Amino acid sequence: MFTESATEAFKFLTGEFHFEIIATSAASVTYEKRDFVICVHYDACRSFEIGVTLGWKSSDEPRFDLGEALRSCGAPETFASAFQCSNPENLQPLLLKLADNMKKHCSSILRLEDEALSKLLNQRDLECSDFNTARELRYAMEDAETAWKNQDFAQVVDVLSPLESLLTDTDRKRLSIARKRIQE
Repeated sequence: MFTESATEAFKFLTGEFHFEIIATSAASVTYEKRDFVICVHYDACRSFEIGVTLGWKSSDEPRFDLGEALRSCGAPETFASAFQCSNPENLQPLLLKLADNMKKHCSSILRLEDEALSKLLNQRDLECSDFNTARELRYAMEDAETAWKNQDFAQVVDVLSPLESLLTDTDRKRLSIARKRIQE
């Protein structure tokens, strides 16, 4: 049932975008064009997730989920990139929604345009960088909070100064106060 529903929902891949179906199973349909693969998959046993992954066939190259592809193409964050579906009867409308989102926003990727593929790769790097920066800031804020409570203002300055441009106005004010307290 999944294979037929997925093939029908994503038929634009074999039509308009000239991908070929290279593999099917009860839980996936895989398309390929010039070493670029798209896999529509369904985990009917555990998570019940319906999703799409895409990327180069080479194991050295990264694979992306549909959400990353949608974001790299400028789609609104509210656009669905995966669903959970425990009832197989509901697969078809959800697959159609994923297919519509992909066709509507990722056509440049599906045409394998160099600029779009480059943006897709950069999207991953940007999101990883943003994640790491947010994590570093979160840890620094925890350390600074502890140091502030212990009135270790030199530690507050040491921890927050490298991240000053990322601080909120309130935290910049706290950093300024800590600097003044050190000089007292």
